Amino acid sequence: MDNKTSLLAVLVAVLALFLSVVPLLLDGEVKQEQKEIAYERILSTGTIRCSYLIWPPYFSKDPNTGKFSGLYYDIMERIGEDLNLKIDWAEEVGANNAYEGLAYHRVDMACLPATITAARARAMDFTRPVGYSPFYLYVRAGDTRFDDSVMAANNENVRLMSLDGYVAATMTKEIFPKARFTALPNMNTDADVLMSISTGKADGAICDPAAAEAFIENNPGKIKRAGVDPLRYPSTAFAVPIGEERLKAMMNNALTHYIETGILEKLSMKYDLGPDIYLRPAKPYDAP
Repeated sequence: MDNKTSLLAVLVAVLALFLSVVPLLLDGEVKQEQKEIAYERILSTGTIRCSYLIWPPYFSKDPNTGKFSGLYYDIMERIGEDLNLKIDWAEEVGANNAYEGLAYHRVDMACLPATITAARARAMDFTRPVGYSPFYLYVRAGDTRFDDSVMAANNENVRLMSLDGYVAATMTKEIFPKARFTALPNMNTDADVLMSISTGKADGAICDPAAAEAFIENNPGKIKRAGVDPLRYPSTAFAVPIGEERLKAMMNNALTHYIETGILEKLSMKYDLGPDIYLRPAKPYDAP
């Protein structure tokens, strides 16, 4: 092979290597650029687009006026005020499609009590926990089968119910795998599940005490809590798209300020969310 041929072969090899690497570099730049599109959009428009889930008292909507209220609503509105950003409550969701808006960029955040789970971590990221919600088993008021132990519900003769896509559905299957399980369709509420228990369509359901106590107040003598200790204490937070590190940091800094200055405590007590219903994150200087 003469020198010209050798030189040409080397140039072809170098060109091929360059062409194979450039797309990867460009792809990396595109991915890096796309990672924080929500944060950039928020700053450019001055608006955070939020999805929301009706879950009183964390988020409520007046059926007559359409007015929003609730702990998570108040927190986000306070964040918007402090950061000089408008909160656009753009999309109402149910338990089963709560995070679709993040995936398709219809919203910038899921501004709802998002329970942090390993499975969800593949599709979204989370802020620091806003609080921890104890979950209990609730059964019909006259049912004594679970008085000695809630684990009596782990029986094939027991019918348990939850909402499709709800974290309590996962808990139910994990804690009571032998029980017969039914899930109500998306956009139903805890009240629908608890009503099914009171009417005998199901024997029990795992539920948070805020929703259950509200149902008991409106329907006295229909259901009761089984057991004393919570089955689990899942954390709740806001959900953001994966890669939105600056958005997550902005939210975390605001939440840390609210936790450490007592703002979160004040907002929680506005809805009678005492520590038996909703536990606050511990302050770093609190004794263990």
